[in-house]
Amino acid sequence: MPTQLSFENGQLLSWPEEFPKIASTFGRLVFIASLDGEKADAGRQMLIQRNGAAPAACNLDVIHNQYFAAWLHYKLYQQVSDVRLYLTTIPEEARRLDLHIDSYVQLAPESAQHGDRKLWECNLDVVLAMIRSRWERNGSASNFDLQADRHDWRVERALHSIELEFHSHSLDETVVCRNMRTSTRYLSRLFKREIGSTFREYLRFFRMRKAVELLSDASLTVQQVAKEVGYVDPSNFGRDFRALLGVTPRQYRLARLL
Repeated sequence: MPTQLSFENGQLLSWPEEFPKIASTFGRLVFIASLDGEKADAGRQMLIQRNGAAPAACNLDVIHNQYFAAWLHYKLYQQVSDVRLYLTTIPEEARRLDLHIDSYVQLAPESAQHGDRKLWECNLDVVLAMIRSRWERNGSASNFDLQADRHDWRVERALHSIELEFHSHSLDETVVCRNMRTSTRYLSRLFKREIGSTFREYLRFFRMRKAVELLSDASLTVQQVAKEVGYVDPSNFGRDFRALLGVTPRQYRLARLL
């Protein structure tokens, strides 16, 4: 279970002592999301008392949004490591249940934009699938909290290719397999087993993550963003973006700029 909170007469006692001990950003999101109603008000008071700051500067909603945005913009390997770190703090018998997205969708702040919520869910889907595959390969929860194990070298090479060449419209599974002298069928099986998605699904996800970063730059047009993440046809980019995030690139940009 996440860190237990201590209350007395409606006042949160454990915030200043417990919160700094949570090393994982994801764990801090779990902690903050547990503070609702009267608990949230108590948490605000403890922050104010501790920091001597004005109430507006210590609003838990603001802090919630800050940690949410921070985790959302981590690189994928950082997200995996961060969630793994959080999971080492909960009982072993609860870990298998806590490797499913339903446990965490509600951690997004209420004020999060629709596109950011969808990106959060997409990130969690990929991160939890990768962790589940490692858990299953270990075969025992007792090995779960060891340092991150490496993927099969072919999968590592494919992930590296995606990270370096996602901007190339010619990047696909066939090209990667040809360079490794591996069959597409074999790589597909390895990729699905270790990452939890197909090569094509992961490549699309990776490109959309990069697109979200680029859309924050108002000097770039949507067409330029599409080209930067490997799309020749902006309409295909818009279709994939909407399929993954539930909004068009323009709608996402507009919501972020409001």
